[in-house]
Amino acid sequence: MIFSGGKLEYRKGQDIALAAFSAFRQRHPEALLLALWGNPWPDSPQSRLFTHSPHVDGPPPVDAKGRADPRPWFRRHDIPIEAAFMFSRMPQLQLARMLRECDVALFPNRCEGGTNLMAMEAMASGVPTILSANTGHLDIMAENACYPLNNQTTIASPTPRIGMAGWGESSIEETVEMLELVWRDRETARQVGLNGAALMADFSWDKRIDGLIEKLELPG
Repeated sequence: MIFSGGKLEYRKGQDIALAAFSAFRQRHPEALLLALWGNPWPDSPQSRLFTHSPHVDGPPPVDAKGRADPRPWFRRHDIPIEAAFMFSRMPQLQLARMLRECDVALFPNRCEGGTNLMAMEAMASGVPTILSANTGHLDIMAENACYPLNNQTTIASPTPRIGMAGWGESSIEETVEMLELVWRDRETARQVGLNGAALMADFSWDKRIDGLIEKLELPG
């Protein structure tokens, strides 16, 4: 079971995750995807940027209830609907239970302005986690605590109004290889998950607040 979560928009890279899952599933047809993809604003500028994705045919359509419907993306990649569990939102308590059922979490995000809370939740749950090595992800990555996607290519901004300095496009081939690493070596993956959980334990408020206050303090 592969977990992919986050607000459904271009910078979160769900199109990359789906293309990688499709390629991985060709080798492992038993693979399942748990997709927690929601966006209260399905027609937002970030959603419209899917027009520039090489992996999907533009933004997901919006259903009669005003929700993004990514099922056409699955059809494009020949992924049967029974191979995916799709949710637009989920209570935190239920998310913790669902994460426990997952073998790996996948976040090939193009940009994170912060640290990616959902990736941190997956890591804190001990799930081996694949992270794109760009922007905010770099702050929650450590050796042997995640599976890094180091092959990041620059992304040209489609409009001067959207700055994309530091954004990164993850390689489908490298993403699939990381999924294969987890599948082939479960014991190492388990240890990576435990290391990730230990790393996230160091991000608690009581361990970070003093450093934050120190950084914010003005001289004199």
